[in-house]
Amino acid sequence: KKIKRNSGTIQVDSKDNSTTKKLKKKFSGLSSPTVSKLTRGGTKEKRAKSNSTNDPAYLANVPHIPDHQDDPLSSPKSSSSSSSSLGFSSSSSSLSGSSGTPQTEQDRLAEEISLLEKKEKLRIELRQAKDENRRRGAETREQKQRINVLLEISNTEDDYIRDLNIIIRMEDVLTQENILNAQERNTLFSNVRQIIAMHIELQSQLEQQLSSSPDNECWMASVGPVFLRLGGFLKMYVTYISGQESQTHLAEHLLSHSNSFVSTLVKNIPELGGSKMTCRNMLYGYLIRPIQRVCKYPLLLRELIRNTEDDHPDLANLKKAMAGVEETTSFIKQRK
Repeated sequence: KKIKRNSGTIQVDSKDNSTTKKLKKKFSGLSSPTVSKLTRGGTKEKRAKSNSTNDPAYLANVPHIPDHQDDPLSSPKSSSSSSSSLGFSSSSSSLSGSSGTPQTEQDRLAEEISLLEKKEKLRIELRQAKDENRRRGAETREQKQRINVLLEISNTEDDYIRDLNIIIRMEDVLTQENILNAQERNTLFSNVRQIIAMHIELQSQLEQQLSSSPDNECWMASVGPVFLRLGGFLKMYVTYISGQESQTHLAEHLLSHSNSFVSTLVKNIPELGGSKMTCRNMLYGYLIRPIQRVCKYPLLLRELIRNTEDDHPDLANLKKAMAGVEETTSFIKQRK
């Protein structure tokens, strides 16, 4: 048989066994893959496969791979690297904050606080838009001043009710978790539920009076009759204010010695800021709000009277209401 050597390749008749044997003998110094090509005309892909699977020298250098690494999802190391690429870490220290609180709990609190801030911002924006519509009809300085005072009374009343609701939520969660006994609960929160019921009714009547006139005539609203009834109701503050000293002492004791008291408030009342430090400061702020509010009514009524024209139909009722509120606040201070 003829043997042709072209460009380093040798073509033979693979059916001729005698020739094959001669070629193998002649090229016995070459590696087995080369002989395989020479005798069987192997392709480039077959050579690569042969090198990677049959060459003892190659196999000797291949590192051993455990079976579980075949599946990257089943490998602990692979799982860790995947988490890192997403911004998480599998280490136990990174899953907890400096205070030992799980990161997921901190994230939840941060999310709730952020949501509260967004809701509060939206609430203020809507209220401001509504107030602007009510201010448009006022022309004179007295009219503009009067509508501003009316809106301040209504808006601050709305804010006060919101704060009272937060105090009630504190009471509810501390009661549900059995953090306070009956005496501590009464000392810390007193008759706040009676107080909020009265102010919800007051705010409802104020808004009714403001809405009884078109927005461009809102400055004409008469709120004197509403405050005439307020004077007598304010006496329920005597109970709350008379217990202020005991309330402060108890709050100080619980904040300093009861981890469950602080942690329960921090976890469940995001308005307290999400930390022990903010909880302490803001708790005092909320508990003193009723005292601050009851002392504010004489100032608000005095300002409203000052900006009410002499011929306004609400002036007489406002003066009577002012006298009643001043008498009640004086009575409260004496009982304190």
